Order: sequence, then C-alpha cells, then structure tokens
Amino acid sequence: MVAFTEDHSFPTPVWAEALIARHREPWAAVGPAFLNGNPQTLRSWTNLLIEYGPWLDPLEAGVRDHIPPHNSSYKRDLLLAYGDELQGLVEASRWDLLATPMGGWFLVELIGFVLVPCVAMAWGARACNARLVRLTAGWVVVGVIVNRINISIVAYGWDQPQRYIPSWMEVAASLAIVTMGVLCFRWIVNRMPVLHEPADLATAEH
Repeated sequence: MVAFTEDHSFPTPVWAEALIARHREPWAAVGPAFLNGNPQTLRSWTNLLIEYGPWLDPLEAGVRDHIPPHNSSYKRDLLLAYGDELQGLVEASRWDLLATPMGGWFLVELIGFVLVPCVAMAWGARACNARLVRLTAGWVVVGVIVNRINISIVAYGWDQPQRYIPSWMEVAASLAIVTMGVLCFRWIVNRMPVLHEPADLATAEH
C-alpha cells in the first residue's frame, strides 16, 4: 500500500488501520473521509468545502467515481505495474496537452486570471489609476474562484459524459470568498494609506 499524505493533515488513530483493512479487499484505491481540524474559522470551512466537500465526514462507505488526490492510498503492485510511466504520471511534462480543449482552458486561467491582472495592477499603481486597481482587484477575486472550481470540479470530472452541477454548499462557499474579498478590499482602501497623498504634502499644497 502506498499513501499520499499532506504534512498539514492529521490522521485519526484508526486511519491506517481502516485503510489497511480496506486494502485487504480487492480495491485499487481507498480514500478517507475528512474532518475540519480548525473548525473555529470561516476560512478553514470554506477551503475544506471547496477542496474536499464530497468526502466530508460522516460519509457512507462504498464505491466512488473518484477519490481525493491527497491523503488517499493505492495498492503498491498497481502503481508498480505502470513501470517507467509511473514517473510521468507523478511529474508529467506534456506540453502537447495545451492544444486540447482542457489545455486551452488552462491557458485562459493562466493568462486571463494571472498574467493580465498582474499587468493591470502594476499599470494601475504606476499611473495612480484607482478605478483600474479596483476593477483588477475584483477580477482577481473572480480568478481565485475560477481556480478553486477548476481544482475541485473541472479537474475531477473532465472526462464525464454529464457535467457536474455544484451543490448549494459550493455556491455558498464561492459567494463567501467573493464577499470576504470585497470586504477586505474596502477595509484596506478606507482605513489604510492606499493611493493617498501623505498628510504633510496635502497640507503644504494648501
């Protein structure tokens, strides 16, 4: 058995025992159910629902179409059967995939929601264009939502014949991220010296 874990995830005392018991059965891969290790914060719940919403505890055991990429386990013989291709699965370098529809969507996210906002934000700061900075900040928030949807929904179901419709929890989590981004931006602009002249210069001009 081979398990892929994260250093910020903390397994319960029966985690390994449960996985080993399931691997004695003819399953190729076994995934866990998730609990929130930091339930006091809204940010923690938002991230957990977006990334691991389908696998939250309590979860009935059974066959799944897909399991979490992290904190899951696989039969070692199955992985070794890939031979030299295993390294490619772990660290793929397939530039030809950029020519596929999913590769095109990846470029949309990378260019439209990363590169363009970086240039626009830098230009807005240099030109002291507050309107451009505000619009770009909103675009960045949209880009964060698109990225989380790509990771939690699109990447898992890219080959499914039926498109997945987000649940109300995922919609609520996305709206929470947008709301937090807008509120944080308003707080920074209204209470911190962003794009404002120093007080001594403003006084000297008058």
